[in-house]
Amino acid sequence: MTASTNSGVAGGRAERPRIDHIRTRAELGAQLGELRRRSGDSLRKLAAEVGSSASTISGWCRAENLPFPSQYDVFAAMLERLGVEDTAPWLQLVDDLRTTGTANGGDHPPFRGLEPFRVQDAELFFGRERLVEEVHARIDRIAAHRPGTSSAGRADPGTAHPSEPSIVLLVGPSGSGKSSLLHVGVRARLRTAGVPCRTLTPGPEPLTRLQAATPDEPDTQRAPATPTSSGTLDVPATPDGTAPSIAQAVLVDQLEEVFTACDDLDQREGFLAELERVASCARVGRSTRRHGPRPVP
Repeated sequence: MTASTNSGVAGGRAERPRIDHIRTRAELGAQLGELRRRSGDSLRKLAAEVGSSASTISGWCRAENLPFPSQYDVFAAMLERLGVEDTAPWLQLVDDLRTTGTANGGDHPPFRGLEPFRVQDAELFFGRERLVEEVHARIDRIAAHRPGTSSAGRADPGTAHPSEPSIVLLVGPSGSGKSSLLHVGVRARLRTAGVPCRTLTPGPEPLTRLQAATPDEPDTQRAPATPTSSGTLDVPATPDGTAPSIAQAVLVDQLEEVFTACDDLDQREGFLAELERVASCARVGRSTRRHGPRPVP
């Protein structure tokens, strides 16, 4: 005898669990716990299947905590193991719960809580104008002395000096706002200026993610960028005659994941080598953590 339910497995065939009724973290935990029980998998077995720990899986299924964005791949793998075919709505649900504490209804207040601001939150981001200007001043200094840039926005030999840094590194304690500064203060502004941005978090396979990262569409109206033989991007001027000061930006958020989330030495070394190569022909911004008293731009 089988029964039709909103979740789990019936008649040996995975059904599509519903989440439109979930509005709180507790309700999400209850749904996940029910899915796990119906699957018949123990916490230890489920954790081994998705490459996580039993305590982490237990925390999610008991609503004790929510997965971090860097854990979304593992969370999605767990959902698939539990019979969820389309994991995207679940990830959006988790993001809503992390951001506002509620989901599936109700107005979202303009507060991100402990979550970083995103590009689409640019109009809500304020109070870091000095840091934003300082970061862009450093980017402009790099652009003025590095290959791949010119006043016309086209590939140029540049006047690089061996001691001139080729990156801008955002360093500060956890929770000090580095990711918000990177995405809103840097990424959103570069996109508005017509600069293609490749953005990623390293995760467990940083080299693969870097190679797969594709540029954002710039916000301004201009012809598409085209690669040059040197590996830079030839970015045409905007219709008003202006041009971006740099051809391409690579933005790496949560850089520490190269060491904390990646156990594959080849992936780690390959990522760092590829990042160094990219930095020789494009601008790179990074965000990482620092155990110290204050953020250092």
